[in-house]
Amino acid sequence: MSFMLLGILNSQAAAGGGSKVMELLGTLEGNFTSASFNLDPTDYALFRLHILLADNNTSYLSSESVANAYIRFNNDTGNNYGRGYRARIGSSQSGYYSAGNNSAEISIVGTRQNGTGYKQGFAIVDIPFPGSSQVKTPVSTAAMPLNNSDSRMFHASSLFWSGTDPITNINIFTPSGSYIKSRVSVYGVRK
Repeated sequence: MSFMLLGILNSQAAAGGGSKVMELLGTLEGNFTSASFNLDPTDYALFRLHILLADNNTSYLSSESVANAYIRFNNDTGNNYGRGYRARIGSSQSGYYSAGNNSAEISIVGTRQNGTGYKQGFAIVDIPFPGSSQVKTPVSTAAMPLNNSDSRMFHASSLFWSGTDPITNINIFTPSGSYIKSRVSVYGVRK
């Protein structure tokens, strides 16, 4: 019986059966002001960014529970980006949409690290069909408990880039200061 199961699994693997896996395409770790990745989207159905950032500009982050990183595709600095989001902090909700920007904002949800002077947070960004000639609509999510209480924070953003070229470059950067003790990784899921 176990030989039969092994044979079935081997035949699925050889034929491309089974589930799709994420392949690590690149990582930047440490202290930086921007993270840039050059990519070939030809064989990928999805790019996923795992973003863990800490910003040393405490005047920007110390009073906030959400900070923003910015993202651009293919080094496009034109006013071709937009963002809509829904947020829930505790029992209050908010949302908005903006367009005509020269980059898209990614909400980085985090908490200030007591005594360290910086704040660390994370987000996940999915970019479906990066190799298509369609307008790109990445989705960003981030969530976490706040202040060790029952308050919860959740941000869901839909980003928009009006470019129709395949995404061959992703650049994430800070609005001020620099990122410290941070990590940005790009994964790909094949078609």
